Amino acid sequence: MVTVERDGNPRRRLGLASPFLGKIADAEHATLAALAALVAGAVTPSAEPTLLVGLAESSLMLAWSVHRHLPTADLCVSSRQPSGHPRERSFREPHSHAPAHHLVLPEGRYARVVVVEDELTTGRTLANLVDTLEGVAPRYEVVTLADLRSPARRAAMARAFAARGLRVGFADLADATIPARPGAAPPFGSTAATRADLERLLALLEGRRGEARNRTIYAIGECVGLPLGLLHALPRAARLRHVTRSPWRVDAAAIHERVELGCATDGAPYFLYNPTVRADEAPIVIGDEATRPVAAALCRVLRARGARPMTHTVARP
Repeated sequence: MVTVERDGNPRRRLGLASPFLGKIADAEHATLAALAALVAGAVTPSAEPTLLVGLAESSLMLAWSVHRHLPTADLCVSSRQPSGHPRERSFREPHSHAPAHHLVLPEGRYARVVVVEDELTTGRTLANLVDTLEGVAPRYEVVTLADLRSPARRAAMARAFAARGLRVGFADLADATIPARPGAAPPFGSTAATRADLERLLALLEGRRGEARNRTIYAIGECVGLPLGLLHALPRAARLRHVTRSPWRVDAAAIHERVELGCATDGAPYFLYNPTVRADEAPIVIGDEATRPVAAALCRVLRARGARPMTHTVARP
């Protein structure tokens, strides 16, 4: 994890970002698969009904990747956009530039909830999430790449959870080492709609195989499932980049260049950090209906740097 400086966020000046998840550097398939295996390995093996939760946007890439290792778990990821679904529940991330989160929960109860997070700072967001999941499960496992809570805060949260009869365990991977030679990632497993979309996109690329030897995949915002599936399916797709709503300053350390890509239809601005565009490649830009303007802006940037991008739009569920 590296330190980044937030831009225009009075709630919190500094944050952390993983160099392996595509926001500030290329996400390579092998490294991402190894990181996912490391996180999944920290989860207690169990055949009990499990709900795996990832939060937009910071842990979406990781949660989708970990889901390949926990195929019997139900994956539930938050969105910044409310859906109006009857099973939707909402909570807040107090220190964020975009504090509202919305979760559409599957039906039924679970034996446990596994939460995948990039970082825990105060733990307030996690506490709000657990409040939102009231009645879903009695047991929680939280796996994070960096647990920065103070000892006093950890003790206070433990007491609060225990008083409610909840068992909450934490796994901090801050000092863990990503295996240098990861095993093969399990097959891409997701919703039938995403698999069908992946098959259609692969068929399209098969007809354009002579365009380029390497394809960078650009995932915009919350649209990460299909890009990850494509990264897994294309051996020549060596890297993935995540276009994000996170506003970070250029600090000449973690952030060397910030490309502003305008706003989605909901008014949210998007950014590309530290771009490494190859002039001889044909990138694939994947977003949803709301981020069409962002995809168009990104394609203009890529063309200006000599690439020949194509776009694919995913329907929101």
